[in-house]
Amino acid sequence: FPSHDNASIKVQGLKGIIGEEKVDLIIGGPPCQAYSTAGRAQDKNSMKDDYRNYLFESFVEVVRSFQPKMFVFENVPGMLSAEPGGVPVTHRIFKAFNAIDYEIKAPDELKNVVLDASLFNVPQKRKRLILIGVKKNSDFNLDEVYSEILKLSNNKNIPTVKTAIGELPPLLPLKESTKQSRGYISHRITGKKIPYHEPRYHNKRDIDIFKKWITEGMNKRTTAEKINFYNSLMNKKSNHAKYRYLS
Repeated sequence: FPSHDNASIKVQGLKGIIGEEKVDLIIGGPPCQAYSTAGRAQDKNSMKDDYRNYLFESFVEVVRSFQPKMFVFENVPGMLSAEPGGVPVTHRIFKAFNAIDYEIKAPDELKNVVLDASLFNVPQKRKRLILIGVKKNSDFNLDEVYSEILKLSNNKNIPTVKTAIGELPPLLPLKESTKQSRGYISHRITGKKIPYHEPRYHNKRDIDIFKKWITEGMNKRTTAEKINFYNSLMNKKSNHAKYRYLS
């Protein structure tokens, strides 16, 4: 960033940081709570009255202000079916970006750009809508950009948690809460020091719950049984299974 002072940031916000610099790429996305199918299922009006439905407008304003060559707008797949005010939010988003001269995929094409992180060498199944925008009449072709991204996907060698962190030394929870780093731990194969590989504190209740979950083989139980397990032990009334572990 160019040199700046706190006063300019307080007055100008992002513009106080960016100054006269040009911005090539903006990456971000509005809060997902209003678009989440889980959140909408628990709201009596399916989150249609939630103000967060319209926070995408702030992202649009940031793009309009800084005029990047390209932007990446990420959110949950539930955005595809959200209809605040009776209008699909994807239509509102398409219209808003079109008005500031940015090209994005048409609403009926967005289902094709819901990507799973596990196909991009991440040991986690996490599907997200990846909405990319390019400045109209620029050197970037939207279809080519997506094509290059999809070339990086790999459905033949999806990583597991074991392949990602299986070589790290095992950890046991701390017996008391602490904010003090315990330093480095040696890698059990290479012998190299590993930073940030540290356990956290779990209270006795949580340890007992985790132990019960594993010893009773809850990972293989039905969704209803998993929900009941959580609600009965935590005195909750959730409709969703909160616990699971990755083998």
